[in-house]
Amino acid sequence: MATTKTVTLDGSTLTIDDIINVAEKGYAVELAEGSKKKIIAGRRKLEKQLREHPEIAVYGTNRLHGDLKNIEVQNSLINSYQVKYIKSHNCGTGDPVPVEIVRAMMVIRLNSFAKGLSGMKMEILLRAYPT
Repeated sequence: MATTKTVTLDGSTLTIDDIINVAEKGYAVELAEGSKKKIIAGRRKLEKQLREHPEIAVYGTNRLHGDLKNIEVQNSLINSYQVKYIKSHNCGTGDPVPVEIVRAMMVIRLNSFAKGLSGMKMEILLRAYPT
């Protein structure tokens, strides 16, 4: 029985070889246990701040993006704003990007989220790679 090779993401040790292995050779991806804990803790911290101190601006969460960064998003609208933001930034034109390029981009982005600093929900990250 063949063993699937895996790249473990921890936010700091991803190499070019790891990216190539995931993108071109189909290696599986997993999050390091320490990263899972950081991601969960980071999300809890963000939720607590939004709940207890909504007056503190959090770019892209309770404030808009780019030139609109000073415009507040009401707490009751944060979830719907996030859905709209994701949808508006996940569209494209032209030919589809090759699977290898998509896999490379995804592993790089997941590695960034593995640091636990984004406030991302663990459930979202788990959708990016099947376990």
